[in-house]
Amino acid sequence: MGETAAEPPAGTPEAEAATPAPEPPAPATIRREKAPEVFLEDDDDPDLDLPLSTRLPDEDRERRLREESLDGLCSTGVVHGSAHRIVGGALFETHSGHINIGLPDSGPITRVYPVGDEDAARIRDTFVDGESRRRLVERLRGERVVVLAGHADGGRGYTAQAALLGWAHGEHRERKERHTALLTVSGDPAYVKTDDLRERTGYVLDATRAGWTRRNPQEVLRHLGHLAETLSGRFVVLTGPGGLPGHPSVLHDPPEPVQVFERWLKYELTRTGDGDLFAAVHRMEGLAEFAAERRPPAEGAGLARETAAVLRRGGELRDVTAGLPGELRKAARELLNDGHPLPQRCFLIASAVLNELPVITVSRAATLLVELVKGEHPPAESPEPPAWEWLPEWLDHAQADCGRDDDARGIRRVRLRRPHLAAAVLEVVWQEGQSVRDPVLTWLKNLSAHPARDVRIKVAHAIGRLATYDFDVIDEEFLQPWSGQTARQSEQWLAAWAFEAAAHAESTSGRVLERLRLWSSKEAAKKRTVAARAYGSRIGVDWIEEALAAFRRIVLRSSVQQRYMQDAVARSLTEVYTRQTAPAILGELARWAERKHPALRRTAALALTRLASEGGDRRSRLRPEEFDDELWPRVERHLVKLWLNALGCGIVHRDPRNVTGPPIHEAWTAFATWVGAWDRTSGRHRAVIEQVFSDGERELRGPLRLHLHHWFRGQTIGAGLGRRLYHLMKGDIAP
Repeated sequence: MGETAAEPPAGTPEAEAATPAPEPPAPATIRREKAPEVFLEDDDDPDLDLPLSTRLPDEDRERRLREESLDGLCSTGVVHGSAHRIVGGALFETHSGHINIGLPDSGPITRVYPVGDEDAARIRDTFVDGESRRRLVERLRGERVVVLAGHADGGRGYTAQAALLGWAHGEHRERKERHTALLTVSGDPAYVKTDDLRERTGYVLDATRAGWTRRNPQEVLRHLGHLAETLSGRFVVLTGPGGLPGHPSVLHDPPEPVQVFERWLKYELTRTGDGDLFAAVHRMEGLAEFAAERRPPAEGAGLARETAAVLRRGGELRDVTAGLPGELRKAARELLNDGHPLPQRCFLIASAVLNELPVITVSRAATLLVELVKGEHPPAESPEPPAWEWLPEWLDHAQADCGRDDDARGIRRVRLRRPHLAAAVLEVVWQEGQSVRDPVLTWLKNLSAHPARDVRIKVAHAIGRLATYDFDVIDEEFLQPWSGQTARQSEQWLAAWAFEAAAHAESTSGRVLERLRLWSSKEAAKKRTVAARAYGSRIGVDWIEEALAAFRRIVLRSSVQQRYMQDAVARSLTEVYTRQTAPAILGELARWAERKHPALRRTAALALTRLASEGGDRRSRLRPEEFDDELWPRVERHLVKLWLNALGCGIVHRDPRNVTGPPIHEAWTAFATWVGAWDRTSGRHRAVIEQVFSDGERELRGPLRLHLHHWFRGQTIGAGLGRRLYHLMKGDIAP
């Protein structure tokens, strides 16, 4: 930021510009009457022409509904951390799922997470040794790059760290002035430089779903070998079970669950001075069977930590096991037993699918299911709920309560006492309830047309959950019809929500990704729309590199007049925008803004407008202060390009070749909010604004000047800031 220029002499053109003339018409009305007519191919999206100030709060509410629904239905109830967790100064793989961020236009970004002494001690005390680690150590003695192949949730990262500790400090922990760390690379590792890394360090690099493993694996491995030779370091590259083509790998053998549980339990009790409890643990009835159950190592470690906490409180083993998947399935089996009355069992199934919804909705759905199971034809209208005197008995059987909301309406809702029982009920119904499968499928089809969005979301998520048990059946019954030629907008949303739920399971995430990759390349517009919306979920966050490539394909394969497709992609980009994915998304959008393709440019403008918009309780998602110092220079350039593109898409162009739809006037509204927040924001925020005024081309200078007048008259900005931005635009001063 430069110093504020001196005020221009009175009577000069500059002074006249700096002191605005009588107020011009509001910019939102400028030149609209001459907008060129285009033939749009919009689908039946009723929200497309609503203002963002109306749409964004509604989309936020939908996102919360989806998150709440998925939390109960697609979680096991024993999640102890996300895809990665920070332990001290190091980042360890502890569960399935990976975030691989790429900046296709600006080279890779590397992040190094060192393993400190405390972290190293924790690994040694809790790691269950095995042949995989010993083979890795042996290979690391003579090879600079070793591939460790195995399943994502099998504990590969922990094994790799343990092996590198052996390389760094020897089997007897002698000091060798070596270090270990986790390395993340945003983009192609073939372009990582020696300056990005540290000498005498062994790195773990997770490449499970990285794009380079399909494009140029041998090139990357050779480059990593060169880096390791130059820096006297090592790399352990994590891949799926198939390894990398043309490169021998060490196959990872997951440790025995009982050993993981015992090592972590002993560690947790010892570190808090409760080691005497460990001896008593083995006298607990059922512990041996509990500890030996098949589960990922990270889950076993989490259960050990939870068990230690229960023991310190004087609790018993059943306090830990009550929420485990096996126990929940056992409970669901008992509750669905044929010995119980059919209405009670149907109410349990309805409560599992529609948990947290009004009791009138759940009871009507249960009554409809009873009729379908009995073989009766469903009525034309929703059936009346049963006599209310039966409700307490039904609720008790479903292990649910019926409480009122705290707001003025006081709606009574059904709430399962153990929310994760819902997933177990669906699993038992599908896997063991062959006689009710067809009625349940028909019932779900009927409910999917319910007028209430919260009902449709929960039904779609339940269908996605069923896809984890039989993807082909659910695909034929639901996913294909919901994305076919005659599918309505509401059905396309159902398909996207179902994919979102199905992708939560490791067993089906690969099928979901393969399907979305295929549909994003399809000529059929409705399948591309489903793919665009499905990627705008946790799927896109976890696989951001793949999602960005799919978004690009979807826009490029669409007609430039398909506004709804541009809007769908822009909304999805907003949905997957997080602190972790922000650099990749802004880099991709900046590249779109530079392209000559009008649909890409307009989609980038729509996405930026959404990200920058705020109102009511909604805060802008574009927060320059959240970026790391090393990232900011690049991000700043991206934001300047994106604002210039968005503002250009917000005015009417005389050249019809630039027209892909109506001007995005709300881009100027969002930019006005940014400029108006000048006194309340950081230097980074101001630097972007100054650069926009400084770099604006001739076509934008007139609108920028006019908006400056309007903002000054409307008291959005003061005279001093108005003069400074005007002189930046004129080139009289530098940013």
